[in-house]
Amino acid sequence: MNKILRQYRHMKVPLFESGYIIYCSSWDDWRSLHEKLGIDGGDSFVNGASRTVTNAQCVLHIIGVFNGKSSTLAHECAHMAFDICHRVGVSVETGSANETFCHLISRMIDFCSGEQKSRPMSA
Repeated sequence: MNKILRQYRHMKVPLFESGYIIYCSSWDDWRSLHEKLGIDGGDSFVNGASRTVTNAQCVLHIIGVFNGKSSTLAHECAHMAFDICHRVGVSVETGSANETFCHLISRMIDFCSGEQKSRPMSA
């Protein structure tokens, strides 16, 4: 596993050290990592993705951002934070509330970074 980790940007899970987070900044990196792990990388027509892979050796939390947007990074990191908290026993809401939170975060990042224009307030 260390051989694979060395090939990608990674870090131990903050606070819990319960596995590793791997960051893929392109679809090619995502696909390559999944091939090395022997699993399907999924659909290439997405802006980003996150998934957790476990085996006897360790837990890998993989984050991929394929459109280069900070809002997509925030969205996928939020998904992963929910997953990590759930796995270590921190009580979190899973399911649709999780997805709503992640979309809300990504829209706020777009707005604050100037990628989404504010709407004028009606009088």
